[in-house]
Amino acid sequence: MIKNTVSLTFGRGEDDKAAELVRELDAKGFDPEQKEAVHPSTLKAFVKEQIEKGSEIPSETFGIFIGQKTVIKKGK
Repeated sequence: MIKNTVSLTFGRGEDDKAAELVRELDAKGFDPEQKEAVHPSTLKAFVKEQIEKGSEIPSETFGIFIGQKTVIKKGK
């Protein structure tokens, strides 16, 4: 009835270590679950940095909006 979940988080640039661990666990007969994700704030910071550097970045792929946004709220 009891199940165990073991989790380990790898940082940036540790893709090789994560892949190696998955291979080792597979070899030992385990079935590891691997997820890869990018946190929205990390993606936002990356896109902002690339735009400030002047790098080409596909705006449609990332849903980038560059400009000013104005919100008008009705007063009470």
